Amino acid sequence: MHNNCAHCNLKYEAEPGFFFGAMFVSYALSIVLVGMIWAVMTMLDFSFDTVIWTILPALIIAVPLLFKISRSIWMNLFMHYNSEI
Repeated sequence: MHNNCAHCNLKYEAEPGFFFGAMFVSYALSIVLVGMIWAVMTMLDFSFDTVIWTILPALIIAVPLLFKISRSIWMNLFMHYNSEI
């Protein structure tokens, strides 16, 4: 992520360790992803091994996306965009 906004020069990291809380958001998003995959595959009557071997690569592939989304969610909880600038 960039250190500052290119448009309004907002400093994204308010303090050292600001994005520590984003780990909890990322964890919650991961749980939702795993829950959805598990629910769909269980309803379709897949074996437990198949469910696990589907969830693991899905999580590995989704980690970079979840990382960026969780940081954006965390940042938007505390910083607000001013469109008038």
